[in-house]
Amino acid sequence: MVVGKAGWDYLIQDPARGAAWGVYPLKNLTDHIEGLRFYRIVPAHPPALTALTLANPAP
Repeated sequence: MVVGKAGWDYLIQDPARGAAWGVYPLKNLTDHIEGLRFYRIVPAHPPALTALTLANPAP
């Protein structure tokens, strides 16, 4: 799991290895990284108002 960045180094922590391993640079595992994928949670959008909703409002 990528937990931070220091300069050009991505810092990782392996949740399966326990706290003794701590945080270390990803380059300690490999010298060639082709790419990283980042995910983020996007909040849900409120429901859009449509002509149907405006014509028939909820009771």
